[in-house]
Amino acid sequence: DDDDVSVDMMDHRMFPEELFDMLNEEAKRVTSNAAISWLSNGCGFIIRHPYLLTQDVLPRYFKHCKFDSFTRKL
Repeated sequence: DDDDVSVDMMDHRMFPEELFDMLNEEAKRVTSNAAISWLSNGCGFIIRHPYLLTQDVLPRYFKHCKFDSFTRKL
């Protein structure tokens, strides 16, 4: 059934969408030691603390928590 396929596809978000949401959510937390954040011009992001990213941030948003896996998806 074609309707089932479209529903299934809507359940699976693409990595760029998940990344965008993660960056926006992390921006709301505003801490001086943010692991990942938008650049000041908003046109990119920076990973300031890879260890904190893998230990604290990635587990909240993704199934994987490895820095190498995250960077491969970029």
